[in-house]
Amino acid sequence: MLTWTARPRDRATSFWRRRVARIYPLHLATAAIFLLMAWTIMPGARPNPTQFLTNLFLVQSWSSDQSYYQA
Repeated sequence: MLTWTARPRDRATSFWRRRVARIYPLHLATAAIFLLMAWTIMPGARPNPTQFLTNLFLVQSWSSDQSYYQA
């Protein structure tokens, strides 16, 4: 699926730039919606700042702490 957007003679930097431009804006929008919901209607779902930052940078799976997986 990722290779479908790869073009012949395309450099890796161009490929990854297009992937980030396509995926990351939606991720930021859903993170903003989650924060709004966490602070208004779901106070028990508030992540700590470290959990939120790891999720924001899409590296939450690098942590061995299971509380980061759904943060």
